[in-house]
Amino acid sequence: ENIFRIAIVEFMDRHNFCIGRVKRSCIHFVTPNGQIIPFETYNMFYRDEPARRRMAVSMGAS
Repeated sequence: ENIFRIAIVEFMDRHNFCIGRVKRSCIHFVTPNGQIIPFETYNMFYRDEPARRRMAVSMGAS
């Protein structure tokens, strides 16, 4: 029931991106539509879209 996890992974950005590490990733985000996103790629490729949607909603845009 109560789970507490600590994950230690090396941060990747455009300067040290390694496709091999992404392929070996064992930590993932799952989107509401079922898409599985490796943890290491989320900030670089996927984070901006949900942030834009949240900002649009908070500013009253539809």
